[in-house]
Amino acid sequence: MLWEGAMKKRALLLLTLGVLTLAVSLLLSGCGGKASLEDYTIVIADEADERTFNAAREVQTYLKELAGKTPAMTGDASAGTEQEILIGTLNRAERDKAVEGELVTTMDYVIKVVDKKIVIAGASTFATAAAADKFLQLAQAEELQLKNGWSYTYHFDPAWMNPLCNDPESFVPVWADTFTPPEWMLDPYESMYAVTHATDRMASLAHRTDFVYYPECSLEGMLSCIMAGVDAIELDVRLTKDNIPVVLHDEKLNRLTDFGSKAGKDGLPASEYVGDWTYEQLRELNMLMSDGSLTDYKVPTLYECLYLAGQYDTMLTLDEKADETATPVFAATETSCLLDDMQSIAVQTDTLDNLLYYYRYWKKVGSRDYFMNVEGGSDKYYEMVEFWFDCEEDGALNKVWSFWGDSRYKSWGQGGGYEKDSFWKTWFDEGIRTMWSNKAVDHAMYIAENYSPADYSALKK
Repeated sequence: MLWEGAMKKRALLLLTLGVLTLAVSLLLSGCGGKASLEDYTIVIADEADERTFNAAREVQTYLKELAGKTPAMTGDASAGTEQEILIGTLNRAERDKAVEGELVTTMDYVIKVVDKKIVIAGASTFATAAAADKFLQLAQAEELQLKNGWSYTYHFDPAWMNPLCNDPESFVPVWADTFTPPEWMLDPYESMYAVTHATDRMASLAHRTDFVYYPECSLEGMLSCIMAGVDAIELDVRLTKDNIPVVLHDEKLNRLTDFGSKAGKDGLPASEYVGDWTYEQLRELNMLMSDGSLTDYKVPTLYECLYLAGQYDTMLTLDEKADETATPVFAATETSCLLDDMQSIAVQTDTLDNLLYYYRYWKKVGSRDYFMNVEGGSDKYYEMVEFWFDCEEDGALNKVWSFWGDSRYKSWGQGGGYEKDSFWKTWFDEGIRTMWSNKAVDHAMYIAENYSPADYSALKK
C-alpha cells in the first residue's frame, strides 16, 4: 500500500510538471517571452526617416540575436504577413487603431498588439525611437505579451508642462520697469525681414537665450528674449536617456543645475551626463543662474520651447548637442536635406505653422567634428524670406547654404561676455547686420534706441 501511494504521488508530480511545461511552452509561443518573436517581420514606411530606420535596425539586431537569423524588414507597400512589427508612421489600419487618441504631445508613444501585429509608434520620430527602446527592454525582461489588446503607453505628464506655455502673458521680466520695446520690434514679419535681408537696421540673435537675467537655455530666458523684441533665439538640444529632447547646452549637469546636491540620492542617477537621466529624473533638478545661484526653474523640453515660440512666430536656431551616436533630432544626413522632424512637431499645435528656423549641428566624420548648417522655414514664409535648399556633396559631408551664407553673422565670441555698444557698432560698421549675442536683452535695448524698423512694405503687396 505504501508503494502504491508513492507511485500515485510520483505520477501526480509528473503530471503537474508536464502541465507546467506545457503552460510555459504556450506562454513563450503565443503570449510573451523571447521565443515567440522569432518569426516576426519588421515593417517601416517606404520613405522612413533616418531615426525611425535606426530604431527598426536595433529591433532587427535583437531579433537576429534571438533567432540566429536576420528577420526581414519591408516597406509598408509590401503584401504583409500575419506576424509583423509595425514601426513608426505607416499606412496600416492596425497602426491607426493603436494610436487613436493616444499621441497628444510630441513625446507620447505606444506599444500595442493589434490583430497579431505589434505596433511601435510615437507622435514624433524621437518618440518612436523611445518606444523601440522600451520595446526591447520589455522583450528582454520577458514582460512583453503578444496577446491581442496588450499595450504599453507613455504619455508626457501635462503637469510637467511649464504653465508659461499656455499663459505666457503672465510672465513679467525682471527688466520690465526699465525697458519697453517699441511695437515694431515685436512684429515677427519685420524681424524675419531684418534677419533674412540686408537692411539698415541691426538684428539680434540670442545665444543660449537670455542668460544675463535668467538661467541659460531656460524657458523663462527664452520668453525674456521674446518680450524684449530679440529677433531670433538659439537653443541647444540634447537627448535624455529616454529620448526626450531637452534644451540644455552642456553634456554635463553640474554647471547649469543643482546636480551636485542631488546626484545619487533618492533614486536619482550619480552620473553627471544628461544622457544618463530620464526626463522624469531630470525634473527633480533646478536650474542655476550664471553666477551659480539657485532658481526654481526646470530644464525645458524642446516641445515646450517650440510650443512657446510658435505663439509669437519666433525665429529659432536649433543647435544639436547630442553625441555622435545619436541621430540628430532634426536629421540632415549626407544624402538628404529633409527636416521632417520639425514638421512632425509642428502638427502637434496650430501655433507652430509660422515657425521659421535656422538649424545647425555637429557631425562626427572619422576623428573630426564638422559643423553643419541647415536653413528653412514654414510654407507661409517661403515667399517672403526667399529661403531655399542648395545641397552640395563634399566628400562625406552635406552642405546647405542660404543665399546670404554666414557672412552676415558675427560670432558672439568676438565680444564674449564683455559685449557692449562699441562692439555692436563696430560690427555694424563692418557690414554685419545679424549678430549673435550673450547679452540679448541689452542688445535689443541698444537696437531700440539706435535703429528704425526695416521697411518690408513691398512684401505686403
